[in-house]
Order: sequence, then C-alpha cells, then structure tokens
Amino acid sequence: IGPVLEAHLGEEMLKFRVVKSLLDDLGKTKEAGIAPQVLKCLENRGIEMDVFLFNAAIKACRKGFAWIQALQLLREMAGHGLELDTIACNTVMSACEKGCEWRQAVSLLSEMAGHSLKADTISYSAAISACEKGSE
Repeated sequence: IGPVLEAHLGEEMLKFRVVKSLLDDLGKTKEAGIAPQVLKCLENRGIEMDVFLFNAAIKACRKGFAWIQALQLLREMAGHGLELDTIACNTVMSACEKGCEWRQAVSLLSEMAGHSLKADTISYSAAISACEKGSE
C-alpha cells in the first residue's frame, strides 16, 4: 500500500484533500476493504489521525460494502482517543445495512448512548433498514 500511496501523493506527501480523494476512489472499487490499511500506512508516515480521516475511510468502506472494516475503523477511532461522532456511527450502521448485518446495526445504535451520542433520524433509519434487509 505504501508504494501506491507514494505514487498518488508524490513529494507533496499526504494533503487531506488528496487522501480523502484517494479514500473516495477506493470506495468505488472492490478494494474498499483496505481502507484500514491505508490509514495505518498514513499513521506510519507520521500523519496524525483525526476524525475526518477516519470518517473518510469509514465512508469508503460503506460505499464498497465492507461493513466489517467500517466497524473495525470505528473501534480504532475510539482506540486513538478520538471522540466518536454521530456521523461515523451512522455511516457504519449504513455499511451494516448494506451487508444485511442488522444485529451489528442495532447493537451500534444502542452503543451510541454509551458514548453520549444522540441518535438522529439517519441513525434510526439505517438500523430499521438493516433489519428490513436482514429480514428481522
């Protein structure tokens, strides 16, 4: 992954919009599941991880139907000491919905309260849609 990033980023080395664009492009491919590895590569190169990078990577996973990796990134986000936000949780629930993983979506919805996050219309819609797609 390192050489691929180097090829995309060259000497300028990792401007946010370039990284976000790379993650957006990744979400359009069947390789969206490597988004966690992309973030790890960035971190290894000294880029400070923030909520915006995690949200971009989670969004790529959602677009690429990589719900397991989206959930992994959400856990890593908390592990980096970053505050989880409703946007990240909603995006992961949407990824779970695409993967028909209703249990994960409903579990995440209930976990939001434990992080002092207020579920919104998008949160409930994603959880309900996941249940519909999972036939529960």
